[in-house]
Order: sequence, then structure tokens, then C-alpha cells
Amino acid sequence: MKKKAAALIYGDNPNYIDHLAPLCHYLKIPLLTNIEEIFDFTKKYYPNVDVKHIENKDVNFYVVKNFDNILACTPKNMFDTEFRLHQDVLNKEINIFWCPHGNSDKGRTVFFMEALKDASNVLVYGDKMIDFLKNNAVVDFVSVYDHLDLYTIEFHKYKSYIKTYDDKHWRTINSTTCTFLTTKNVLIKTKNIFKKYSKKNFFDRDIFKKNRILRHLFLDFFGRATGADYWSSLTKINIFKLFRILKFRYRNYGTWQIYFRSWRYNWRQILFGRKYYLWAPIPTIGTHMEYNFLPPTIDWDKIFKKEISEDKIGMIGDGVFDPREIDVVSIPTIVRDPKKFKNYLSKKEVMITDEVHHAQSTTWYKTIMKIPAVYRFGLTATPQRGEKFLLLEACTGKIIYTAGYDKLIEEKY
Repeated sequence: MKKKAAALIYGDNPNYIDHLAPLCHYLKIPLLTNIEEIFDFTKKYYPNVDVKHIENKDVNFYVVKNFDNILACTPKNMFDTEFRLHQDVLNKEINIFWCPHGNSDKGRTVFFMEALKDASNVLVYGDKMIDFLKNNAVVDFVSVYDHLDLYTIEFHKYKSYIKTYDDKHWRTINSTTCTFLTTKNVLIKTKNIFKKYSKKNFFDRDIFKKNRILRHLFLDFFGRATGADYWSSLTKINIFKLFRILKFRYRNYGTWQIYFRSWRYNWRQILFGRKYYLWAPIPTIGTHMEYNFLPPTIDWDKIFKKEISEDKIGMIGDGVFDPREIDVVSIPTIVRDPKKFKNYLSKKEVMITDEVHHAQSTTWYKTIMKIPAVYRFGLTATPQRGEKFLLLEACTGKIIYTAGYDKLIEEKY
């Protein structure tokens, strides 16, 4: 009998949709969820995916009874915390294919990395990273990012080893995010270091923070371990240059804190553990889409212009109705025929409004608030002009970026 497969989003985790829905589409398997909002989101943004909403009271037995293989963003041991009883009752063992991508970089990595040693089926990142890891003996961890801060902050001033492999250069670095590739053996050996990431800090209690004397005495001890801390203890780059580290105490307190926490939490690894090698690609394989922190060596303007070419831009207004991927339309045009635009606007995910300070007027405000776009941006030179500027925040949220005349001139606007 052919084994049946499905993907499962159990609980309110809408961020898993973008990881599992494409797999469901290509594998032609259903996506199961017990959350109605996730069902609605999937229907809207992945209309070709067979998504099924199962009532919360029925979902556990439904999954175990009807499927043999489940794709999920949680590992087998976490799946069993909710489905163990149902598997035992039906005398059946569900095979989990773990897709950890949705948890790799959100600060909740410990449970997932701990579970990796027991996982039978895990979907990992691209072939180039896997090949590089397999074919280089002195490679313990591989990052996907060529971070901009590797070139801009003093913490990253050190000599690197360079390797060429395939069509990229690779270099050793001292830290990265929680998105990385490694082997099961290395992960088992280093798991106790990563566990420190989730432990509470004794000195973060209110008694230390509220008492001025205690706060001054124990200032260096505030704050939990961070990613840079455990990577520093594993890679050991500059970790024994104690006089250099002490200078940071007065010159660059943030860098001092990284080294201080490395020694505080992981001194055994630093003194007695082996050195691990973390490698990053040049140019980058992945990026976080933050304008001020895009990786170097890549012509991002060229990439963006290619993705947003003129043939993708439509025009609506003055008797013209030519909708495409990106459309230019005025508020008055929408107001004149709201019924016509209701269905059209329901399909748009991003809204960018120019002169958005007009949202303080009743017509603009009501119109913008009816547009269901999830991502909403506004542009204006006078964000707080008028008495109703809070209406502006209701339409697009708080100000996230400002630029003065000098910055605009520098950018050739």
C-alpha cells in the first residue's frame, strides 16, 4: 500500500507557511492546519496548494489515522509531545521529515539543534554548502552570509584563511547568525555551547537592575549569552588577546561584552575545547533584506532593477486600466469606483503610499484602511503635520526611517 504524506502546521505558526506551502505544491501533497487564520492565509497567497483546516479536537487523530509521513517545521521529538498518545492508541508510528528552516534564525534554536542528533530525515540548505562541507577537512560550520559588519566593525579585525571552491571564495570568520550548516557529529560535540543561548542570567533580576550600587558593581554581568559569544568561544579568534580585549572595556563596550560573556559562559570550551572553523562565502549566498546592511560585492541595484522592470509596472487612471505586478493608482481613482477596486485591491500584498500625510483626511484614511495589503509603507516630508497625525500611524505604522537634505543630496536625489 502506498504511504500517504502531508505537511502539517500545528498551532498558531503562520511563519511556517512560506516554508511548507511551496513543498506541498511541488510534491502535490496537502497542507494540514488546525488554525483557521493559517488556512485563510494559505488560500490567499498559495491558491494552488491543497490546504485543509481540521478542527482542533480532531486534528491529532486525523493526522495519525490518515497519513504515514509528515513534513513539519518541528522535529520528531516535539511532534511526539502532542501526537505520542494518538500514535500509541492507533499502534502506528508517524515518520517526520523535518524542515527546520523556519526556526534556524529566530533565537529559539536550542531545542531544534538538540533534536537534530535524533532526526532521521532533515531538509538542509543548498548543494554548494553541502559539497563545501563534505569536501573540505577543516570545515566545521558553514554560514550562508557574507555580513556587511564583517568589513565595518572592530570585532571582526583579524586574519582569515581563504579557500576557493566551486565558483566562490570562502573565508574563516569568528561569528555568524543561527543559520548555518554543519554535520551531526560536530553538532553533538558543541550542543552544550549552544544551550547556553537559552539559559536565564542570574544577574538580570530586578534587585540588581534597580539598586544603583549593585547595578554599577555587576554591570558587566547583565544580559544573556548571544550568538557572537558562543561563536567566539568555538572559533577562538582573538579570544586569547587579553590586553586587546581589556582595551575594549573603555573604548568599545559592546565588543568588550561579547568577549566577557564568551569567557564567562564558555571558559571550559575556550581553555580545553578544540578550535572550530566557521566559513562564509564571498559573495554571499543569502542575505537579510535590510537596506543599510546588505552584503557587499553584489550589485543590488542591478538585481532590483531586473526584478522590477518596466514591463511589470501597470497604470490605472484617466480612462486607463492596465494592471500588472506593480501598479500606480491614485486615491481619487479608487474613491470614484470602490466596488470595482475591491476585488483588485484584495490581491495586492504591498502598498506604498506617496504624500501619506493626507491620510489625516477622512477620505484618504477610510480608503487606505480598506486596503488589505499586509505590508504598508508611506512616504512624506511632513509626517507630523496637522492634529490628526495619529491617523497616519494607524494607516502605516510608526516612522521607521528618516532622511535629511544632506542625506538626499548624497544619494543624488
